[in-house]
Amino acid sequence: MDINCNLMRKYTIWCFLSVLFLVFLSCSSDDGKTCSVTSVNLKTVYYEQMGVLLVDPSFSGKIKFEYDENGKIVKMIGGFVSFYYPTGSGFEEGLFIDDSLVNEVSYRGDLITAQDNYRYDMPGRVIDYKIESGKLIARKVKSYDDNGIEEITDYQYEYGSNQIIEKKDNIVFRTFYFEDDNLVKVEQVTRNYLTGEVMWKTEIVFSDYDSYENLLQGKYFVNGTFFKAFSKNNFRKLQKKHYDYIAGQYVDSGNSSMFSFGSSVDQNGLVDLFETTCN
Repeated sequence: MDINCNLMRKYTIWCFLSVLFLVFLSCSSDDGKTCSVTSVNLKTVYYEQMGVLLVDPSFSGKIKFEYDENGKIVKMIGGFVSFYYPTGSGFEEGLFIDDSLVNEVSYRGDLITAQDNYRYDMPGRVIDYKIESGKLIARKVKSYDDNGIEEITDYQYEYGSNQIIEKKDNIVFRTFYFEDDNLVKVEQVTRNYLTGEVMWKTEIVFSDYDSYENLLQGKYFVNGTFFKAFSKNNFRKLQKKHYDYIAGQYVDSGNSSMFSFGSSVDQNGLVDLFETTCN
């Protein structure tokens, strides 16, 4: 893996280039045993609200899961935390791993509510996910701006042939494209707020999928793995591309990033990004 990252201090990461994901949850092995994930190696996690992040490959950490009596995840323990620290020219955003970070999950009918406590200087996000027949229908995000003022954002999802339209407060925000039941691209077109003219386009491209089951499919609430939850298999390469809109056409701005990684399968036929217990 070719990664250039300058760690400012222990557990602090402030390069914004690549992407990360994680997997979890219960599954069945080939011999009929029922397996549950006890912890996940924090190897590749993409935190959407903070853009694309880079983690030094030598850095290790785990996210642990706690279940209720019905076998549902109720706590996610450990993860990346964002904070702002002073520099000579102002403030910079840093990231570090915190093993004591706790995000709780609750269930009510077809609604799942999850915490996303990624900030130390103010409360994190609280997100409601409405899921019907395994499909994400809507999500409501309660967050706070840099002044601590609460903001509510509603997202709606419309399903078509090999694509999903994501609306933000009833306005088209992004388009998700699929091939073979896997998410291959997320496209976001940015327009001038006053004139409606196209200004630029951002693409997140997922590729090099393996042939193994994605145990995270349909589990949209797991912090840092929102996009991954739409796919049946596991991507191993991600590119983020930016295009300027000039004279009626998109032009590659040269501001892009790429991340890729390898994986293997254990004796239970599970991708090696998590630990499980079977019975």
